[in-house]
Amino acid sequence: MGGKPRILLAWELGGGLGHVTKFMVLAERLQAQGFELWAACQNLTDAEITLGRLGVRLVQAPVWPSGPGNIPEPINYAGILARKGWLSADGLCGMARGWRNLIDAIAPRLIVANHAPGLLLGLLGRDTPMLYIDTPFGIPPLTAPFPNMRYWQSAELLPFMHSVEEQVLATANQALKTLGSPELPRLCDLFQGVETCLLGLPELDHYPERGAADYYGPLYTESWGETPIWPQGEGKRVFVYLDAAHALFEPLLHHLAGMPCQVLTYAAKLPDAAAAALEKPNILVRNRPQLMADVLAQADLVIHHAGYGLGSQALRAGVPLLMLPNHLEQAMFAVRVGELKAGKVLPNDARLIGAVLRQALLDGSCREHAANFASRHAGHSVSTTLDRLVTRCLVRASDAE
Repeated sequence: MGGKPRILLAWELGGGLGHVTKFMVLAERLQAQGFELWAACQNLTDAEITLGRLGVRLVQAPVWPSGPGNIPEPINYAGILARKGWLSADGLCGMARGWRNLIDAIAPRLIVANHAPGLLLGLLGRDTPMLYIDTPFGIPPLTAPFPNMRYWQSAELLPFMHSVEEQVLATANQALKTLGSPELPRLCDLFQGVETCLLGLPELDHYPERGAADYYGPLYTESWGETPIWPQGEGKRVFVYLDAAHALFEPLLHHLAGMPCQVLTYAAKLPDAAAAALEKPNILVRNRPQLMADVLAQADLVIHHAGYGLGSQALRAGVPLLMLPNHLEQAMFAVRVGELKAGKVLPNDARLIGAVLRQALLDGSCREHAANFASRHAGHSVSTTLDRLVTRCLVRASDAE
């Protein structure tokens, strides 16, 4: 292959900017090493505003177009796969074949994948150099069955969990047979032989039972976004990053408007007029990403949906969290933060959130625990995480020459 060696960044599952901003900071380093970068992404809108500006060549990732509609909330990783097409042998075979064809067309020297189980299935039986990078949520402990994600709840759902995993495994093996690939003895063998990089820290691992592991540290962008401007006023500075469509978004801002605090709100994709209509003397609303290193250097509290990227970045800056989880991954993270006493979950009831907000602005205990967390991890940085990842990429790409 002539020209620059190619690396394919592959993202299949999950929403939010966290997936592509990980790739964005890594892409800048890899381009400096002389690689041509391609990215197969689930969401090309998010990919364009992050990776597109770097000249990364963007293509659509093979994804399941819609959920089956009758699959209950997942209990373990197999349940997530069940909701993403892994109960349809034809659909799963199509996604896996799509990944194969895409990789054959791009001919990368190395694949760096994030939350891409369909890609793993498509590459089974192939000797394709790859690094699989993800938060601890996306790289579950390799047990059969996969561990219970709702470990703080009753074990009464475990028989159903086992049943779903058996169905997913049978479907995967049916697809693999059609593709002419070796079958999986266990579903966790999907990750067998894959070099994984855990982008997290032990205390914030979604799976507390994982045991000893090599944690690279969280990966997020520190130098992308608008310089934050805070409203005038007195009191604590509160950064709010919530989905504007959430039922508690406007009630929460309403409560904060009546409290002695300065509030900077980031509501992605909110129209300008709608953002302006929500502003109050002590509340500013922005619809473009904020420069988080500056935000967290000034903030006293972060309110968000318990996403791993912002949550881990805030705690490493010593800033406590109020969390409003939207789905299971965020709920798992919120449980770990609660165990650290560095944050609390907001009640999902507009009538109750006012009291919790007032208490959080007055109570310094969560901030003390967040500061302790930051002190324990003062030696970690995004730069050192990136250094390790780039080194592994160079080694794997060199092996493929």
